[in-house]
Amino acid sequence: MTARERKRDPHRCGACGTQFDVTYFDDRKGSRDVGSGLVEVPCPSCGRPRSVALPIGAEKTMIVEVDEAEADEGGGG
Repeated sequence: MTARERKRDPHRCGACGTQFDVTYFDDRKGSRDVGSGLVEVPCPSCGRPRSVALPIGAEKTMIVEVDEAEADEGGGG
């Protein structure tokens, strides 16, 4: 058995421009035809909701975090 690995999907908030990652475990077994569903996730900076497609069941393990690379840059360009 292999260790579970979190999948990472990058996103950007349309309201404040913050880049953030949605990470989750994809625990689907066998066929990938089970599909996905839309989940509302809040921007970690301003809280504005955004619809994100995740595999069915992945919303139970979802974590939303500011993209560390952008946070390190400080947005000063």
